[in-house]
Amino acid sequence: MIIISKEVLPEPSIRNYIVERINNWNIIHTKEVKKYVGKNNELIYVLGENLDEIELYPLLSNDIGINTLLILLPFINSPFVMIVMKRDHIIVARDPLGVYPMYFSRRAKVVSSDYGILRKHKDLRSINPANLYIFNNQLEPTVVEYYSFSTASLKFPTEEIYRELYSFISRVNHASRKIAVAFSGGIDSSIIASIALKIYEVELFTVGLRDSYDLQRAQEVSRNLGLNLNVITICKDDIEEELTHIKDKVPLRSIMDISIAIGFCILAKELNKRGYKKVLVGQLADELFAGYSKYARISTGYLNEVLLHDVTKSHLGFERDVGAFNTHNVTPLFPFAQKRLVSKALKLDPCLKIRNGFNKFILRKLAKRLELPDIVVKGPKKAFQFGSKIENIIKKFNLAQRVL
Repeated sequence: MIIISKEVLPEPSIRNYIVERINNWNIIHTKEVKKYVGKNNELIYVLGENLDEIELYPLLSNDIGINTLLILLPFINSPFVMIVMKRDHIIVARDPLGVYPMYFSRRAKVVSSDYGILRKHKDLRSINPANLYIFNNQLEPTVVEYYSFSTASLKFPTEEIYRELYSFISRVNHASRKIAVAFSGGIDSSIIASIALKIYEVELFTVGLRDSYDLQRAQEVSRNLGLNLNVITICKDDIEEELTHIKDKVPLRSIMDISIAIGFCILAKELNKRGYKKVLVGQLADELFAGYSKYARISTGYLNEVLLHDVTKSHLGFERDVGAFNTHNVTPLFPFAQKRLVSKALKLDPCLKIRNGFNKFILRKLAKRLELPDIVVKGPKKAFQFGSKIENIIKKFNLAQRVL
């Protein structure tokens, strides 16, 4: 978490925070925020759980201004939020996918990664992904785009997808040899679990109502993989209880948002109880590799453009998901949400995404290469909010009215 304010803020409701005062800005951040000093003594704050410091070296060895950021930020592969403190202004940059949330209010004179800090301000806005925001004494920040994704129709082997996922997963957990995976038994989480197993001791976690599809599917696939599965069986009372955790803390726009946020909030609670501070999550694979059923109705010639549109909106989902996990101090890590992999996926031939009635065709090829069971390679998968049956309960008892 990081908050930057021109006015004094009430003490954050978290422990182990650091408070600084620089050039008339109050900076409040947790120890997870890394602080660097630039070539000309600029202070750079970076929020990025899986960011390799080698990626930052070219930036730190140059004069850090807008032109330098425009040139060098596109080369950073990992998700991040960056704040550069200059004498008379600050520059805020969010990675091209917007994995880490960042908001601001001009009226409150606050920039914050914590939605709850600014939720009551009517001028609350998100820092857009792939943009630089320059804040000074002007009413509005100056906004400059530094990166944009593009589409093509190229053929890549499954090995390239595997290599990018392996590279990301291998860097996520230096402090421990154990890693948690949010597991539904679908192709995305199964691939992540299979790759993680080559590096760590893996523990799987799944959430759902007692007779839900996800619980049954996850149990069957985990047995095939020979991995330990922690089944978090929930009921209406659990869902109602977690509504209090996400209300006013997580941006929610629909019943789908509420359903997913509650599931992740419950999962984070259990992970925290067991001592896990990080978890691997398979978000964004559907938007990259045409996982949703709606994509099957789109002609091949337009598919990648539709996927690009959905990927550019994915930061809204990440704001929800990161906020939900953070309610119980757990950091979600998204192996599919890294710039290099996303760039390749958006240039992938659509025929490698949907073929012979199978969506995510190239991921199914990768699953077969990883010797995953046929239920994963060939089987269908329901969206989390339906597979867990959480959305069913929310609709049945009209719970959404409490938070929307």
